[in-house]
Amino acid sequence: MEIIGNCKNTLKRLALKCDRGQALSSCLEICSNLEDLYYEDDRFVPRTYEDYHYMDAGYDAQDEEEPEPLPPGPFQLRQLVIQCQGTNLDIPFMIMKCPRLESFHLRYQNLDIEHWLPCILKALYEHCPNLHTAGISFGGASHPIAWIPAKAQHDIVGDSGQLRELTFNAYRTDIMEDLRAMVDKSRTSLVKFDARNNHRAATLCQTLITAQINNLRELWCAPVGDRPTLDLLKTLIESSPHLEKVVVPNGAMSDTILSALAQLPNLVELRFHVDNRVSHDGLASLFSQ
Repeated sequence: MEIIGNCKNTLKRLALKCDRGQALSSCLEICSNLEDLYYEDDRFVPRTYEDYHYMDAGYDAQDEEEPEPLPPGPFQLRQLVIQCQGTNLDIPFMIMKCPRLESFHLRYQNLDIEHWLPCILKALYEHCPNLHTAGISFGGASHPIAWIPAKAQHDIVGDSGQLRELTFNAYRTDIMEDLRAMVDKSRTSLVKFDARNNHRAATLCQTLITAQINNLRELWCAPVGDRPTLDLLKTLIESSPHLEKVVVPNGAMSDTILSALAQLPNLVELRFHVDNRVSHDGLASLFSQ
């Protein structure tokens, strides 16, 4: 901490890896100009959804400590990235104390973290007017650090929390009202939605359809398993005429989906897996438009 203390007035970007929130709390208290923070719990080991069919996450909710007290703030953070298995950080409180936050990402490996999600979503759309990118995901691989560009103070203009990019791969179903509130607020601004590892495809599709998202450019579809959900995905694609990139996972493609994709006038990138739901005629219809 002595080294950080020596540069406390100039430090703007910090990547911190540890297993306790106390070190982070100290950094927030002494580094008043910190803008980008990447915090990784030492217990974070990247895994995929499939891993959890065969192994326990190795974390017991009873081991979770009481939330680590944080400085009163406010903090000057513009980007906050948290990757953890379990954490003793009071994440909602931290978000509420970051009024300049533009980008937030949370990746966790234990589903007990999801009891925080209603408060986290509410804090994001009520207290972060500059937020344009949000990502909340269970499991999966960690991402490399991508610092956001520096921004002059006079360039920071709030857009009422209207998101441009949203990644949502949580598992709780009782937080959809909170997600819907965030999506409704961003119905004209949202251009990218990523649900590639979310196994609640029907609910997510219905949320986007109901919100009447009309400016979507990039869609990473959730895994789809049944005909009703395929129909919802088709409706979502048909209601998103500006789509330029669509990624469809294994099991989510069919001739009807191909037919909907063929009607997109601006489609420049398409990724999908061919299975027994896709016929030769279906493929031909995609390329004959």
